[in-house]
Amino acid sequence: MVNAANTELWMGSGVAGALKERGGDVIEREAMAQAPIKPGGSVMTQGGELFADYVIHVATMEVGEPATANSVRLGTMGALALAKDNDIDSIAFPALGTGVGGISISECACAMLPVISRWLRENELPGTVDILLFSEEDMDIFLKVWEELKLEGEL
Repeated sequence: MVNAANTELWMGSGVAGALKERGGDVIEREAMAQAPIKPGGSVMTQGGELFADYVIHVATMEVGEPATANSVRLGTMGALALAKDNDIDSIAFPALGTGVGGISISECACAMLPVISRWLRENELPGTVDILLFSEEDMDIFLKVWEELKLEGEL
């Protein structure tokens, strides 16, 4: 499971808060022990009480600053690389940077989808990449961006 984080890796609200609440404080403690990291950086912790064995924390923003498409792009790539390096077969991403980070679902999709598409063409692990979205509206936006990127030859 991927967590959209800040550079200090403390887990407040949104996806991070839900992961901490369900998986336990150990996830945040392990993450913060590796902080600070740069925007776009990523670190891995155990999954605590989650069904996921690991949580990959992607810093999409500095504390108190907005997320950027570049940090989402770099973080997506970093999370995929960590999964590969640790022989993780599947990975699940939220829409990085769209909560507290403040970027739009469309901007997030434009940043994440080309990275994931290219990764899956060039690497065996992780073999399964899921994107977990908050609503059908968000899914419709991701699918629209996917189709637009395909038409432009980006995927």
